Amino acid sequence: MKIMFLYSGGCLSHDTVFQDLKAVLEEEGVPEDIEVIKVRTDEEAKRLKFIGSPTIRIDGADIEQGVEKRTDYGLKCRHYPQPMGDLIGWQRG
Repeated sequence: MKIMFLYSGGCLSHDTVFQDLKAVLEEEGVPEDIEVIKVRTDEEAKRLKFIGSPTIRIDGADIEQGVEKRTDYGLKCRHYPQPMGDLIGWQRG
């Protein structure tokens, strides 16, 4: 399993998300082999198809369904949809 963690420096939630990711991997007994990539420029964001910080991909697929159809790449903070329809920076659980 290949796990990628992509982030940009302007979004404060990436540290929390990274720690949560590590905790989940440990709980599930998955080896903690995470490729960490800091996205620094818009050109890198486009090349990496980076839709916001933080982004987690497993075996090349984003953890959020439907993201592969998006093209709004860039250096920005990412918000994840929640069951009640709200958008938040991150929520574990």
